[in-house]
Amino acid sequence: MLLTRSARRVAVANSGLALLLTGMLFLLLHYHLKIDRVNGMVLITLVSACIFEVLLWVILRQQHKMEKRRWEQEKVLLLEKHRQTAVLEATVAERTHKLAESLMQMRALLESSNDGILSVDVDCRVNFLNPAAEKMLGVSAEHVSGQPVGQVLQVGGRDGLPIGPESGLLGEALRSGSTVRADSQTLWRINDTSFPAECVATPIYVSQKLNGVLLTFRDTSERIEIDRMKSEFVSIVSHELRTPLASIRGVLGLLSGGKLGGVSAETKPMVDLAVRNADRLSRLINSIVDVERLESGQLRLQQVFTTSSELVRRTTEQAHALADEAGVTLNFAVENMPLQLDLERVLQALMNLISNAVKYSERGQTVTVTIKSAPEAVHLSVADQGPGIAPEKQGKVFERFYQGDSSDVRGKGGTGLGLTIARGIVLRHGGRIWVESEPGKG
Repeated sequence: MLLTRSARRVAVANSGLALLLTGMLFLLLHYHLKIDRVNGMVLITLVSACIFEVLLWVILRQQHKMEKRRWEQEKVLLLEKHRQTAVLEATVAERTHKLAESLMQMRALLESSNDGILSVDVDCRVNFLNPAAEKMLGVSAEHVSGQPVGQVLQVGGRDGLPIGPESGLLGEALRSGSTVRADSQTLWRINDTSFPAECVATPIYVSQKLNGVLLTFRDTSERIEIDRMKSEFVSIVSHELRTPLASIRGVLGLLSGGKLGGVSAETKPMVDLAVRNADRLSRLINSIVDVERLESGQLRLQQVFTTSSELVRRTTEQAHALADEAGVTLNFAVENMPLQLDLERVLQALMNLISNAVKYSERGQTVTVTIKSAPEAVHLSVADQGPGIAPEKQGKVFERFYQGDSSDVRGKGGTGLGLTIARGIVLRHGGRIWVESEPGKG
């Protein structure tokens, strides 16, 4: 049996001790017990052998205990190692499963998207196309993978003619490292056909290193066709309805004024009602035309240089009759300053706001119009003392045809398009419009 290093050291020390004890025993037997040398040597040898065997047994027993303790410790360490390995394997398996599910879900989302999705590397070579992109471009992802993106599609330059995508959106996104958007872009297929699209080119970063660009695009042909149909509708409304309505309104006006003969007392209220409804229908048609022109971008702004005082003067001419009829006081707090805007359109927006404020004010209340300078802007507000608007409804007031739900609010009349038109005019001027209100505080 092989002894450990510490066991060997103990054996050597015990062997020296055995020799020392043997020498002392020999001296004791020889001088005190008078035993001759031969018998003494035999006796001493036997005693030494017994002592050595006892010491060796003690050493081996101690070694056995140490080996057993070490084996138990190694067994515990091995079990703990197996346990940690099992936990690590389970964690890796779980995360691998979740990653696989996430990748499958992401791929399913990309493949089920109606938008075309195409990704390229930093050398503008295609490495992914989803089915929608394959359908729009008329190519197969398997055949174009790894090919230069210019062999798959081209974008339209400022003149609409095709140029390499690396010179357009993708190249700009690669050079700038930031997202590039194009709301109106022409994409050319490899068969020299094209379609209008909205495009977004987004850089792809891996470990903070630019790895490529993801191009997302949407065919807007159907939307453009709908816009064309809406434009035709606006044209029909503008030309085919306004003319006969103007004739009807003229006849009713002459009839109400007695220019076509006398009208009986019983008939007069009905004629006046017809006149009011004709006027309301005319305003509604004009509002619908304005809204469609604003949203389609057909409304051209004629910006001029003017002043806030001139804007107030023009507003006062139109608004005072409205306020006097409703018994409402108009108050202007104006800081005189130069302005550059479409005076007629801003006046229209301001009158829509004032008309709305007067409509929801009680007799004797005040509507305040404030114009003051703000950093890089002009702040214009119209405040009333009416019933106010609940917080959950404030985001809806600029929507088409939105009016309050209560019968007293709907009884105020109006087309429900005044605030929509005001918002469109403000946005076309590069501004923003919002509402601040508390119920019962105007």
